[in-house]
Amino acid sequence: SYGSGFGGNSLLGKKCYALRIASMLGKKQGWLAEHCLILGWTTPEGKKHYMAAAFPSACGKTNLAMLISTLGGQSAVSCVGDDIAWMHIDKEGRLRA
Repeated sequence: SYGSGFGGNSLLGKKCYALRIASMLGKKQGWLAEHCLILGWTTPEGKKHYMAAAFPSACGKTNLAMLISTLGGQSAVSCVGDDIAWMHIDKEGRLRA
């Protein structure tokens, strides 16, 4: 996009087209593509948790996904993905991404 400060806009047309194709293929296999980030964090006890957050474009998903824990090593934060998340409910009813 001319005059845009957001680098993703220059590839947006190709990205949207590719996502439409992939979404149709994924739908046939029971997957859903969402424009969101997925964060993982580990508690001091070692239990892993995940969060999916759907936000609009250019609102800070990538910045949020790059979080660094400030709890002095007591917990860890990790970025699973910050753009397109492919999600599927498995046979046991759990959401997989």
